[in-house]
Amino acid sequence: MKKLLILIAGGVLALVLFSCGEAAPVKEIEDAKTAIERARSVEAPVYAEEPFKEAESEFQNANDFLSKKKNKEAKEKAIVSKEKATLAYHLSITNGAVSLFNSCGNLMDEVDRYFGFNVDSEAYEDCSQRFQLMKMDMDDNKFENVYWAGKELKPKLEDLLQKSKTAYEDASSYVSGVERKYNDLSYDRVAKEKAKDMLAEAKAKIDEAKGLLANGEYEQAKNKAKEAEELCDKIGEIVAQEKGKPAVKGAKEKADLEKEMNEAMEAIKKAKEKQQELQKRRKIIFVKPELKHFVFEVTIERGYIAEEVKVEEVSNTEETNEKKAIFQADEITETVTSESSSAEDKTVNVNSEESKVVVSSNEATEEQLGDENVEISGEEKAASDTELSEQEAVGETEEITITEISEEEKAKIKVKDEDISEEMVNKYISIAEELYDKGEYSKSLLYANEAIRMADILLEREYTKYYRVRRGDCLWNIAKFFYKRPLLWPIIYKANKGKIKHPDLIYPNQVFAIPPAPKDVDIKKLYREINYKPLFRSR
Repeated sequence: MKKLLILIAGGVLALVLFSCGEAAPVKEIEDAKTAIERARSVEAPVYAEEPFKEAESEFQNANDFLSKKKNKEAKEKAIVSKEKATLAYHLSITNGAVSLFNSCGNLMDEVDRYFGFNVDSEAYEDCSQRFQLMKMDMDDNKFENVYWAGKELKPKLEDLLQKSKTAYEDASSYVSGVERKYNDLSYDRVAKEKAKDMLAEAKAKIDEAKGLLANGEYEQAKNKAKEAEELCDKIGEIVAQEKGKPAVKGAKEKADLEKEMNEAMEAIKKAKEKQQELQKRRKIIFVKPELKHFVFEVTIERGYIAEEVKVEEVSNTEETNEKKAIFQADEITETVTSESSSAEDKTVNVNSEESKVVVSSNEATEEQLGDENVEISGEEKAASDTELSEQEAVGETEEITITEISEEEKAKIKVKDEDISEEMVNKYISIAEELYDKGEYSKSLLYANEAIRMADILLEREYTKYYRVRRGDCLWNIAKFFYKRPLLWPIIYKANKGKIKHPDLIYPNQVFAIPPAPKDVDIKKLYREINYKPLFRSR
C-alpha cells in the first residue's frame, strides 16, 4: 500500500512538471538587452542600422512570447536578438572607425589650411599626435581603438578649427577695414597732395599685413595693420585741417564717422546697381528666330529671345535693306535657347497658347547683328542726353557744408512719386557721390537712399520694351505676345506710326517700341482713332 501511494505521488508530480514546461528565460532576455544597449553605445542605429533594427525586433518578440507564457519561443527570440545586437556592435565599430578616421583627417586638413599650428601650437601638437596613433591603428585594422580615439579627437579638432577660423576672420576683417580706410584716402585730392609719402607708407604696411595674413601670422598681421591705421588717422587729420574742418580725435567719434562713411558708400553702390538694372532693361530688344520656310517635317518650338545691344532702333533709311532680308533663310531651330555670354545671364520661360516664349538677357555681338546700321531711338536719345547733362551739371554743384540735416531739408530731398524718373535717379546718385567726396556723408547717404527708393519704384512699374521684327510677324501676333490680347495691336501701331506706313506692312529688322498696355482701354475707340482699313480684302 505504501509503495502504491509513492507511485501515485510521483505520477502527480511528473504530471505537474510536464504541464508547467520550461522556466522563463530571464537570463537570456537580460543578456539580449545588455547586448542591444552595448550596440547602441557605439551608435549602431547610425553605423549598423539594419542588424540593430533586427535585434530590437527580435527582443520585442521575445518579450511578447514571455507575456503569453510561451517560454520556449521567448528564449529562442532572446538568443537571436543577442546575436543580432553583437553583430550590430562589431559592424558599428568598424564603420564608425572608418567614418571618424575620415572626419578627423578632413578636420586636420582644415586646421592646417587655417594655420592652426600658429593659433594654438600646444593643442595642435596634441591633436597631431593623436591622429598619428589613429592612423597606425587603422593600418593594423584595430577598429575599436580607432573608434574610441576618434570619439575623443574629433571634438578637440572641431574646437581648434573654430578657434583658427575665428582668429583668421578677426584678422582679415581688421586688415580689410584698414584697407578700405586707405582706399578712401587714396582718392582724396588733399591727401594725395599733402600726405603722399604717408599714403605710400600706409600702403606698404597694408601689403605687408596681407602677406602675414596669408601665411597665418594673424596677430602680426593685425599689428602691422594697426600701424597702417595710425598713419591713415594722421592723414585724415591733415585732410580735415586742410578742408577747414575739425579733426576727429576721439575713438567714439572716429568709429561714428567711419560707420557713417561706410553706410554712405554702401548706399551709393546699391544705388548704382539699381541704376544699371534700369539701364540694362532699356537695352533689350526682343527677337524671334527665323526658320527655313521649306522644312515641314521637323516639329519647331517657336519662341522669342531678348538680345542686349548698345542701341535700340533700326533707322528708317535702311528700309530697303530690311525688305531684302525677308528672302534670306536662317538655319533650322528646333529648340529656341539663348547662349549666355556672361555669368549674369538669366532665362525666363513664359507659356502662351500657341508657342513657348523664351526670354533671356544676352549681350549681342557685332557679328550677331550683322552689318545693319542701328541708331538710338528718340526716347533713348533724349534719356541719354539728359543723363549726360545731369552728369555735367554735377560738377557745378555748390559745396554743401551742413553737418546736421533738419527734417525740413529731408522732406525737400524726397521726390514725389509722380515726379520720379530715371533721370532723377541718375541726378541723385551724382549728387550723393559729390557730397561723399566732400566728406558730407550724412547728406550723401540721404541722397543715395532716395535714389534707391526711386529706382525700386521704377523697376516695379511697366516700361517700354523694344521688338525686332522677323519674317512672319504681324502686329496682331506681336500684341498677343506682349499684351496677351491681340486686339491691342493698334497701341503698337500708334507708338511706331513714323515707321509703319500701313498696319499690314511691316518688315524684318524693324525695331518697334512696345509701350505698357493701359489698364482700361476702349477697343472700339482705339480702332476709330487709327482709322484702320485692311490693305488686302478677301473675296
